[in-house]
Amino acid sequence: MQTRPCNEWIDSRRRHVKRNIARRQAGTYDGSFLIVDEEGWRNEWHDHVDRARRYFAGQVNFLEVDLTAAAEWSSLCTLLDLPEPSVPF
Repeated sequence: MQTRPCNEWIDSRRRHVKRNIARRQAGTYDGSFLIVDEEGWRNEWHDHVDRARRYFAGQVNFLEVDLTAAAEWSSLCTLLDLPEPSVPF
């Protein structure tokens, strides 16, 4: 599972809604993702992460990676039983 800090995810969703609103005003968006709901999004993020962690608890085929942190090849290559590449992650 790829993850990132909740506040960064919420900020990304907020920017997405603002783009949708601008696109709606320009007549190029007819979707419904037009309302910023930080509390609901925060709850959604925590629920999703908690459910994924519980589902995969104790399983060796689960890897959680925060790509906003100092990600490295080692955990991914260990999971896939592959050698680490010599290029940066």
